[in-house]
Amino acid sequence: MRIALALCTLPLSLAVAPTLAQSTTLASTRPVAPAPAKLATYPLFVSEQKTTHLVFPSPVTYVDLGSSGLIAAKATGSENIVRVKAAGSGFSETNMTVLTASGKLYSFVVGYQRNPRQLGLDLGAPSAARPGCPYSPLRLGPENHAPRVSLPGHLRRSG
Repeated sequence: MRIALALCTLPLSLAVAPTLAQSTTLASTRPVAPAPAKLATYPLFVSEQKTTHLVFPSPVTYVDLGSSGLIAAKATGSENIVRVKAAGSGFSETNMTVLTASGKLYSFVVGYQRNPRQLGLDLGAPSAARPGCPYSPLRLGPENHAPRVSLPGHLRRSG
């Protein structure tokens, strides 16, 4: 009886062994696809009364507006600056996508704000890479004949 039982289990173990070996081999040689990286989405508020300018680190090759509530175009004389404005007051939240010559895709969720606080964003500034700070304010210096905004002491950046 013991011999018969041993002979019955032997063919089963031989039949399973090649399958286990095959799946182990396939798993180790099959390339594993990396998880897709999430594309950062930047918040943006625009108005029909004021124009917001976005400065990219390389020339802009494509702009897609999520709805007719937005108007956008490259700034005259510049390949890396896009100006954005609301087509009218109070549009529903939409999106905007910008592709640059470097191949980087920028995604924005755009909402209406009658008086947006941020009118210029520099997406190529060093602080744009910091977590929690997706972009930097656009700062105009004396060469552009526009005064810098003086911040109160408690809002100034130290260092």
